[in-house]
Amino acid sequence: AVARMDDLRVDASAYKERRDLMVDILKEAGFEFEMPKGGFFVFPKSPIEDEVAFCVHAAQKYRLLIVPSSGFGMKGHFRLSFSVPIEQIKKSRDIFVSLYKDFV
Repeated sequence: AVARMDDLRVDASAYKERRDLMVDILKEAGFEFEMPKGGFFVFPKSPIEDEVAFCVHAAQKYRLLIVPSSGFGMKGHFRLSFSVPIEQIKKSRDIFVSLYKDFV
């Protein structure tokens, strides 16, 4: 079965669209990050030093699930998946703008 996978191709355009929309939203909100080159995650810098407190605030105030990135070797950042439905990403625009403004 593995030998037959050489010709397997995956259409990644749906994930590129999600990634591009998510990074546009994060840029608009004011977050700093490196553009993801693969995978399904972006690792924005937390606007405060304590990324855990930032993620807790996001969950409690906005019901936004983001994960502290210290467990992934990126202290001071948070991990955000863009492998969710595009409509969910679109709805997050105002939330990320408000969340960032809470700290700057």
